[in-house]
Amino acid sequence: MSVHHLTQKIKDLFAQMARRRKRQGGQTRPHARLELQHLEDRTVLATASGTVNGVAFIDVNSNGIRDRGELALPGVTVRLTGRTDLGTPVTKDVVTDARGAFYFLNALPGNYRVIGSAVGNVLSSPGSFSPVAHLAGGTTRTFSLPFRGLAANSVSITQFLTNSGTSSFPVRPAGPGTVLVNYRANNTPTLKTPLPEGAGNLTGANRNIDLAGFFTDADMTNSKIRFVTNLGNIDVQLFDKDTPQTVANFFDYLLSNRYDGTIIHRNDSSVNVIQGG
Repeated sequence: MSVHHLTQKIKDLFAQMARRRKRQGGQTRPHARLELQHLEDRTVLATASGTVNGVAFIDVNSNGIRDRGELALPGVTVRLTGRTDLGTPVTKDVVTDARGAFYFLNALPGNYRVIGSAVGNVLSSPGSFSPVAHLAGGTTRTFSLPFRGLAANSVSITQFLTNSGTSSFPVRPAGPGTVLVNYRANNTPTLKTPLPEGAGNLTGANRNIDLAGFFTDADMTNSKIRFVTNLGNIDVQLFDKDTPQTVANFFDYLLSNRYDGTIIHRNDSSVNVIQGG
């Protein structure tokens, strides 16, 4: 949507508001204030994909934490389940590796939990699943999966010898431990504008460099946002490739909820201006 079309649409909203006031005899009613939300993920760090990882182990002292000497469990099927922030359901399985570790890579921002299945004669425990937690873009969430121990009929003297190892326990073969949750293209960015002199200096004025204006990325798509108003929603497409720094700055405000509760306080048709924020 161009600025002209956005301006016209908001003008139409103000005209509707004026007609509504007239029908109500000039009286106004309180309405919800302007809110702003993003409709799809950006291919920048603010909403980049993240990682969910952890380890399955026998929790000897039932404290929910893998302490030194507690046996890791290879061969455990671990499931990641939840929804992305855009409402897309996610279900993905992976089998823990020889170290009992699992990694769900490239998980989009959303709310997830991990669940571990019982393995052979290893008893599952209430702690073998995680609480639902939010995964933010570019971050890692760690969920360890404790199991109670072995069923009595699986215990043998070989498990108590000084040379006892994983092979002495009834566990399944190790799996890869790693799986991709979502796919997102990842081409190499191209340098568009040389970085300013001294950009490598981590002290002084150049310690923070916004890279959005210096690189182009074939994977970057235009973002969409929505103005949620008391008179209806306005969907707007941004121009990430054309004005990357402006879009990045806009999302900094959006993701910090700076637009929530604001109002449109100026509508000047003589100079084609609508002002809010």
